[in-house]
Amino acid sequence: MKDFDQKKAAKEFAERWKDKGYEKGESQKYWIDLLSNVLGVEDPIGFIEFEDTVSCTADQVYEKYGLSMFNNREIKFENYK
Repeated sequence: MKDFDQKKAAKEFAERWKDKGYEKGESQKYWIDLLSNVLGVEDPIGFIEFEDTVSCTADQVYEKYGLSMFNNREIKFENYK
């Protein structure tokens, strides 16, 4: 895809998605649309995986990156480099 065509496709994509409502319910359509119509991926379904299994817990991620949880919402960066 040429730069001009990709910019045009990106503008059309942004216009198409600007007022979409339910983010979780539309996320797969969004990514397939972006990959195929803007980025030119010929087989977006073969390219991306949705809701794949994660092989670690949130506690392991927090420990690895030196994060602490407070009030189940706020994350404090302690030793992040």
